[in-house]
Amino acid sequence: MRDVKVAKDFYVPKDKVKYYTAYSGEFIINDVRKMRKTEPGKVTNATFGKKIMSVIYLTTGDLIIVNTSIDTLVSRFAEEE
Repeated sequence: MRDVKVAKDFYVPKDKVKYYTAYSGEFIINDVRKMRKTEPGKVTNATFGKKIMSVIYLTTGDLIIVNTSIDTLVSRFAEEE
């Protein structure tokens, strides 16, 4: 099992990541808002008070919102392969 750094002092097991996307577009923004409202325990905020840049969807159905750009996440996940 490999862990990938997705935010400052925040790592996620690579095998638990379903997919990750930029926090842009109406669908993604509304999906995050809906999850925060209906199931707040399933959304982890790893932005440390900064702007949301990306969303990581886990195989468990949980979300992690991070302040790391999607380009940075792509390169970090590619490094681990």
